[in-house]
Amino acid sequence: MTEEKKAKENEQVVAESESVEISRRERILRERLLTVEEDEVHAERRVKRNAERRKSSLTKQINRARRHQEEELDRKAKSKLYNNKFLRPLYYLTMPFRAAGRFVYGKLTGRMKHHQATTPHRSFYLTTHARAVRQINISGYGRFCREVWRMIKDNWWLYLKALLLLSIGFFLVAGIDSQSNYAATRDAMHTAGEGGFKVITTLMARAVTSGTTVTNTAKEYPAYIIILLGWLVLVYIARHVYGTNRPMKLRDALYQAGAPIISVLMIVLLIMIQLLPLALVMLAYTALSGASYISDGIQIENMGAWCIIALVAVLTLYWMITSLMCLVTVTIPGIYPLRAYYETSIQMSGRRVKVLLRLLMMLVPVVIVWVIALIPTVLIDDHFKFANFPLVGIVGSVLVAATYIWLTAYIYMLYRRIIDSPLQPEGTPDFLWPWQRAKRKKAINKKGVKQDGHNESKSVSAGDTKQSK
Repeated sequence: MTEEKKAKENEQVVAESESVEISRRERILRERLLTVEEDEVHAERRVKRNAERRKSSLTKQINRARRHQEEELDRKAKSKLYNNKFLRPLYYLTMPFRAAGRFVYGKLTGRMKHHQATTPHRSFYLTTHARAVRQINISGYGRFCREVWRMIKDNWWLYLKALLLLSIGFFLVAGIDSQSNYAATRDAMHTAGEGGFKVITTLMARAVTSGTTVTNTAKEYPAYIIILLGWLVLVYIARHVYGTNRPMKLRDALYQAGAPIISVLMIVLLIMIQLLPLALVMLAYTALSGASYISDGIQIENMGAWCIIALVAVLTLYWMITSLMCLVTVTIPGIYPLRAYYETSIQMSGRRVKVLLRLLMMLVPVVIVWVIALIPTVLIDDHFKFANFPLVGIVGSVLVAATYIWLTAYIYMLYRRIIDSPLQPEGTPDFLWPWQRAKRKKAINKKGVKQDGHNESKSVSAGDTKQSK
């Protein structure tokens, strides 16, 4: 009846509005009436949704209680203590201890089953190819680079502000001192009478090294802080703008991105430990070079040493893939470092070679941009010979900041592609350890023998009935 009254009142209001001109006050009141009706509809939907959620929760609780009751009855039926009238009190006395044992056993077996299903390679048994190799839902190398660039381009104003901020920071800690070192190298080569292609390549190498290293020891800690906070801010921005069109301010990222700084420092410490093999190889190379066992220049000993260094560097990068991706995982709010490393290692298992190739492809656009930007910069500075204007330092700082933004966006998008990929390959059977396979084979064989014996007994009985007939 109330709905019919509301419909009649609405019809009367509409009829009156058609005959009389609507005032501004009446129009505002009608809009408020519509909002009230919409709120009623939303409230009804909310109540219905909560009721359905409550029903499903109660249904799960009922099924759980029924399952526990069935298990308890089954345990009582199989228990010798419960079936013996004299020992039945002992059954009730030991119930808490048995319940605690079942809880601990369930937790341990559940964790072991999850560990076996997600990381079968962590065992002393050969893992099948179907379970060892997992694919990534990702496009080709060039197309993926274009997708990363498209994400940066769509949010160009936000990334431009981050680029300016990072460029100023890198210039203050490394760009000012790099210009003096670069000018000293340039003047020394000109006084020595060298020129041509050798001068350009040497000055480009000097610009790269001076722009990416901090020569002043007093500025090392500010440089580390800028790199760490820059990573957190850029990952925060990438997570916000990935797949969304919501507006964002750089100020929000600066104020909110520094929460997981302790967790990131722990992962950085782990990366430093993983870099120890490469550091030991480089230390051995410098020691052998100082003892004149390895000659400088293009010699067979030097080439062999650098091949070994390159191999160790690739292997170190291969082992560090989990830690590099964990730098993104650990920035998720509410996750601990060890848990983040464990989850990342599960995602990386069977995909490290693919991720390594993607990371190597990430450096190709960086090299191209650095070469294109540094050649005219070096030529202009060599022609005008600036003494007080740090042209190379400014360009180097901007290139370092742009490279940092590119690497962060690339790694984050690669991480999201890996997360969006299936955890297990399609069509993979359930994992079984060798002794579990042996048990399954024995059970199948016993079942087959029983079926054969049952069929033989049927045939014998049928033959006897025929003879009796």
